[in-house]
Amino acid sequence: MTEEEQIAAVTQTGYAIQYIASPSEAVQIAAVTQTGYAIQYIASPSEAVQMAAATQTGYAIKYIASPSEAVQMAAVTQDGYAIQSIANPSEAVQLAAVTQDGYAIQSIANPSEAVQLAAVTQNGYAIQYIANPSEAVQLAAVSQNGRAIQYIANPSEAVQLAALKVGFYTKEVKASTIIKRLQAMGYDLDCVVNFFTMLEHGDFTLVGIL
Repeated sequence: MTEEEQIAAVTQTGYAIQYIASPSEAVQIAAVTQTGYAIQYIASPSEAVQMAAATQTGYAIKYIASPSEAVQMAAVTQDGYAIQSIANPSEAVQLAAVTQDGYAIQSIANPSEAVQLAAVTQNGYAIQYIANPSEAVQLAAVSQNGRAIQYIANPSEAVQLAALKVGFYTKEVKASTIIKRLQAMGYDLDCVVNFFTMLEHGDFTLVGIL
């Protein structure tokens, strides 16, 4: 089989490379470009082949021994969860992973605050996988998604207000916080009561008010 025929075969289905003896790099790249998982059938793939595989399918990195940081970055940029298959990823790789998918933080041991912030900025709900998040992280989470406050134990008044500002009213936001804020803005008691009545009936949110 000529190289051209081999390329045609793996372009159709990358897994066909397992039946080709000593495929050239061009054939290998064609195979992993079709499916990154084909790299598991390639002995000692070059950096270029690894990059092509990781770029096509982030999870293909599980079949790459000692991938360079560049390959790791390509993998997590394609799929943040690929970080599960990376031993001791650098902070740069961690940041790339959670920027692609905030939930990837659950696969990172002891993430720095910078990584935590990147994760909740991408997806506020990611805070549920962060132990003892700082107020800055909490604020970033509820600013991205007010509902993230349900995963925060004893949120400060500032965090509660931040959740309200994006239109989320929940039991985690204390009524006293809302009342205090409205009164500080000059609303009288009757207005405050009306606010709560309309909130209960879903007539409007507090976006733009608080």
